[in-house]
Amino acid sequence: MNTITVQINREANYSQAEIEIECLIGDEIYEQSTHDDIYGKYRQLSMDIRVGDNALGTADPIHSGISNQFFSRMKQAYAVFDTLTTNVTIEFNFGGNEVYVDKPYAINGSKMSLKEISNKLSRMAIDLVTLTNREHSVESLRKDMKKKIRNIMKTPEDILYCLENRVPYYFYHINEDGISSYEKVRLNLRQIGSSLYAMEISDGKWGEITERDLLTYLGHYLHGHKRGSWKLLSPKKLHARVMKEEPIESELKVMVAFLLQNRTQDLVEKRAKKLIEDMAIQYKDRMLVIEGQVATHGRHEEQTESNKFKPMKILVKGQKTDWLLVESGGYHSHLENNPQRVHTYCLITEERITANEDGERITFKITAWNGPICINTGGKNPSLGDQFAGRALLLMNDSMASQRVSTIGDYLIDQTDRIRIPLEEKYTNEGDNYEYNEMHGMSIQ
Repeated sequence: MNTITVQINREANYSQAEIEIECLIGDEIYEQSTHDDIYGKYRQLSMDIRVGDNALGTADPIHSGISNQFFSRMKQAYAVFDTLTTNVTIEFNFGGNEVYVDKPYAINGSKMSLKEISNKLSRMAIDLVTLTNREHSVESLRKDMKKKIRNIMKTPEDILYCLENRVPYYFYHINEDGISSYEKVRLNLRQIGSSLYAMEISDGKWGEITERDLLTYLGHYLHGHKRGSWKLLSPKKLHARVMKEEPIESELKVMVAFLLQNRTQDLVEKRAKKLIEDMAIQYKDRMLVIEGQVATHGRHEEQTESNKFKPMKILVKGQKTDWLLVESGGYHSHLENNPQRVHTYCLITEERITANEDGERITFKITAWNGPICINTGGKNPSLGDQFAGRALLLMNDSMASQRVSTIGDYLIDQTDRIRIPLEEKYTNEGDNYEYNEMHGMSIQ
């Protein structure tokens, strides 16, 4: 038996979605390796784990990206280990706690697929970095990480996901006008026993569900499986299953109202809006947020200032120029899966020539918004707030962005004497030209 020790770096930075791993190879393995290239393949367990583009469309991109890295690296490594005459155990060290992976695939003696093992290692790595950023004592880190590992090992992956991201649920709702709508919501979940959980199905009302039933439920509502007795549940049936009794009419109305308040898209938009508010405070000298207004008038109703649509806007100051982000007002812009719900404009400076009363030529500078520029948002069903936040962070560093996003590269050709505008709402009309005036806070860069 031989062991490869894999040390998870305590200095890893979770905020950058990166985890560093270094690997120590046992002497016996090296002695059996007759070629340096084979020895080099063992070293592939030493890696920097980053979230790739293929993980952005998943429910939990950071966890999925790290899990995919663990999966591919271990699979490649074991393909080489199989050529040896000795069995190889990979020992992972999480804050002083050892976790062993063997083949046939097992983690700490519990047999499971390599994908399941990768998911658990991913959560351990994320928890380690989270604790590292919070803990100061090596001993307290070791003890807290031991509890995390124990919980991860005994809890199924689907339930771990829901404890962190809420339980998915959907139903069809018929409003007062008789119009049916498909609603996706998220429900709070808590563990109340070793294999017993509580799900919040109404305001302050929690129903019990066993681990086995919860896994069957998630097979349909999380993975889309069409089997099992916990599929296609109406709010009334869901109440009956978890509360062990059918709701009366008033209870059902309260439950439906609660579910509508926890719609998935609404929760995503609320979280993204909070992110933008935090960004506006943190980068108050580099971005200006102008709140929009949802249209409230009917199809045949007259538009007024109080009921017409007003787009949300963000004025962003990049390193090379200024940028304007504007909410699209078209019908298709409000579809959940539209990656172009935000239009991007670049501030371009031009020279104009005119003549005075004596016929002398006068040169002056103006600046105007040029666009919209096509920038797609990665991920699955990006929310409006996420599209604003992603573009704003990208364009603050427009020098680097121009090298990665081809559609904005042409707008950042080296230009001298570029007009820069102050962070004021009067400069956010995408159809206007602005003549240079230093008295108005403009500058030349």
